[in-house]
Amino acid sequence: MARTRVRTSLALFTGGLLAAATLTLGSAPGATAHPGHPGHEEPVAEDFQQVTLAKGAEETGEPMSLAVLPDRSVLHTSRSGELRITDSAGNTRISGTLPVYTHDEEGLQGVGVDPDFAENRAIYLFYAPPMDTPAGDAPET
Repeated sequence: MARTRVRTSLALFTGGLLAAATLTLGSAPGATAHPGHPGHEEPVAEDFQQVTLAKGAEETGEPMSLAVLPDRSVLHTSRSGELRITDSAGNTRISGTLPVYTHDEEGLQGVGVDPDFAENRAIYLFYAPPMDTPAGDAPET
């Protein structure tokens, strides 16, 4: 019984501290918005255009991520392990295929461009490597 009262008191005290911290931080001026950089204007919709990179499963697979290269070509990954590139003219082709583990949400997850890509041509891929495990979901125990 005493242990239950201690736990209840501790939970109420901790909850009160969290509520006070939330109210204090939430009322601080500028806590919810970044003022931006001095002399920097906010972008306007007219500065952007919507471009279709690829259409259909043949050109996209199951798309996961994309990265823009310095020449404005776009690399995009497919969960099945295909890395596609769409050039600035809108032509899409598979530039490589990586063997990956594709159960559930695994597979080729991401692509990143090295900051020195113009000099070293390096990109980085985030993926789940193939595994020697049974196919399907884990067995129920």
